[in-house]
Amino acid sequence: MAANIIKPADRTFRDVLEHIQHSDRYCPHFKGCIGAINGVHVPVVIPVDEQHSYYGRKAITTTNCMCTCDFDMKFTFACVGWEG
Repeated sequence: MAANIIKPADRTFRDVLEHIQHSDRYCPHFKGCIGAINGVHVPVVIPVDEQHSYYGRKAITTTNCMCTCDFDMKFTFACVGWEG
C-alpha cells in the first residue's frame, strides 16, 4: 500500500469532526481526536526454519498488522509485518 493511497485527508491533523466538536456526549472524551488505532494478528505461512519468531500466543504463526483510520473509515497509516 503506497504512501499516496494510505494518507490522512488533513496532513496537519487540525480538523475534528463537527459532530464531535459540538457534542456534549462526545467532545469531553474525544476532544482533539483525529482517528482510531487497532492491531490484529493475521495467520501466515512461513518456511519452517523461520517459524519460531512468528509464533503467536495461540501457537500459530502470525504477523502483526497495526492500522489507524480517520472518522470517515479511511486508512491513514498501516504497519504490517511484525513477527507474531
